[in-house]
Amino acid sequence: YSELELSELSTMQAVAVARGLLGDPLPDPARAAVWVAEESGGNPFLLSELARHLMQAAETGEDVAEIGDLTLDELFRRRLSVLASSSSFC
Repeated sequence: YSELELSELSTMQAVAVARGLLGDPLPDPARAAVWVAEESGGNPFLLSELARHLMQAAETGEDVAEIGDLTLDELFRRRLSVLASSSSFC
């Protein structure tokens, strides 16, 4: 087990990483990359999770055009809602 400490990314770095993770299937990938960079605050883990959420949403046909109106809190609520509805408790 090793621990790797990651420092916060600058806004430019975060946008570049987000753009690379997102690819082109989103309606406005440049806008999405800026949103991911801003909402993550440069945190590499949050950045990758936000990008993954957007990619999954786009793949399932979810409307990602509203991205500017989505907050990190709302994203977590949506993901938890999906997890809760798809899990079964014994």
